[in-house]
Formats: sequence, structure tokens, C-alpha cells
Amino acid sequence: MGRSRRLRSRPPSTERGAAPRGGGRWPLLAAAALAAACAAVAPGSETARAWSEGPVRWLLLPEELEELHAIRGGPELSQFLRAFWSRRDDDPSTPEIPITQLYAERVAAADRLYAEDDVRGSLTDRGGTLLLLGPPTMLRTAQRRSPTWSGAKPPPGARPTRLVALEIWGYRPEDLSPALRGLMGVEWEAREVAVTFQIGARHTRLIEGRDLLLLAARSLIRDPPPAPPE
Repeated sequence: MGRSRRLRSRPPSTERGAAPRGGGRWPLLAAAALAAACAAVAPGSETARAWSEGPVRWLLLPEELEELHAIRGGPELSQFLRAFWSRRDDDPSTPEIPITQLYAERVAAADRLYAEDDVRGSLTDRGGTLLLLGPPTMLRTAQRRSPTWSGAKPPPGARPTRLVALEIWGYRPEDLSPALRGLMGVEWEAREVAVTFQIGARHTRLIEGRDLLLLAARSLIRDPPPAPPE
């Protein structure tokens, strides 16, 4: 039987929808780090690949990834990154880009909470879900039988199974951003949205809810990226 508990409070560093404090410092630090990375690594395509394989993979849209793969130099990468974060700037009239600090805070929280063996927490499925959706409103645990290729031979006609542990993150629609709710459509209204993970001895993987994460990444966009040239 599964267990359920409501998360009554969230750490300030991951509060959903909160305007980060001191947001003006983060873009400057990010720009300085980017400039150093572009100067130290050549060609730019290697830097672009390394960046795309980091936690930002959860934010990248397929069309942006295609554009990123075509980058060959550091200046091109700098231009891409400026456009990347600008598309996700809720208020272009201010010098701060709030999502950059919220992103940094959630990356740090994911690395601290969800590291698996040699994989940093922000690269795991639970870490990516935290980055895109924030902390869940409800957290439940359960068990389910899953097909397996190992173990004792089952009776004739039966399929071998094993008991697996599940972790289910639940979100109320009103806890999600208006932009994400708009992309989800009416079929998601008035019910809990859930993301399910299978908990293994060494790794945890997402088994239900990947479409929701893709929508969450797209909901961050203020201006869509340009279409790639024909």
C-alpha cells in the first residue's frame, strides 16, 4: 500500500513562482563564466556540446538543440546563450532575468538531493523534474509489479514479474504556471498532475510524465526560437 504526505512548505531557494532576490548578480556571473569557458575551450562546438549535456538539457527545446549543434565558434555560442536566456525573460524591461537565478538555485538543490552514484543530481530524472516543475505538492510512495527477465521460473502461462518501488510527485493544476496550464489544455483541468519514478538500488528513472516535462520546458519560452534555415 502506498503512502502519501503533503509538502506543507518549500525551501525558499526552490519556492515556485517566487521572484528571486538579488537577481541582478546572477546574469553578470553567468556571463563572466561563459566568457571564460569560451576563451579556454576551442573550438566552440566542444563548449556548446558540454553545456548542452549539463543541467540545461532539461530546458533546451529540440529546435534549440539543433541550432546549438551547428555552432562552430565561441562568438556564436555567446550569441546563442544571450538569445536562449532572453527568450525566457518574463520582463525584458528590467536588467535581471529571474529564471537564471531560479535555475541556479534548483540546480544546486537537485545536486544536493538527488545525486546517484557518479551522476550529479541535476542530471537525474528527479533533478530535471525539480528544475522544470519545482517541488511537488504531494509526495507518495507505492509498489508495483513489473515484468522481469530474471528470477525464478514462473508457472506455465505466467509472466515473470518483480516488485518495484515507485515515487510519485503530485501537482495541483493551480500550483503550475499559467503558461504551462495553457499548453496542457482543458483535459488536465481540475485534477492532480502526477509524475512517477521507479526507484532502483542505484538509479531512479522517470516512467510516467515525460510529456509534461516537455510542455514545462516549452512553457518557459516568451519568444519562440527562429526556425532553422531551409
